[in-house]
Amino acid sequence: MNKSFRNFDHFLTESLKDPVVKREYDRLEPEFLVASALIELRQKKQLTQTTLAKMAHIDQSEIARIESGSRNVTVRTLHKIATATGARLTISLVR
Repeated sequence: MNKSFRNFDHFLTESLKDPVVKREYDRLEPEFLVASALIELRQKKQLTQTTLAKMAHIDQSEIARIESGSRNVTVRTLHKIATATGARLTISLVR
């Protein structure tokens, strides 16, 4: 594992011991999961943000905002990205 990832994992583990940080982290988990999934898909397909944006007919800045977790992405946008990359969009609510 990359040293910077180990450092981040340690930082995250320590930070999550603070109840305020943990509460906010949990609140933002859905955005983090979407951002992580998009980054992973894009990297697996060896696409730049710009290339993916062109393929999905959306702005590159939209891809950047989704990947940073600062955009609450719509299902329609996720569908465009999935279609453009040949991925299958799956959404589930688990109890």
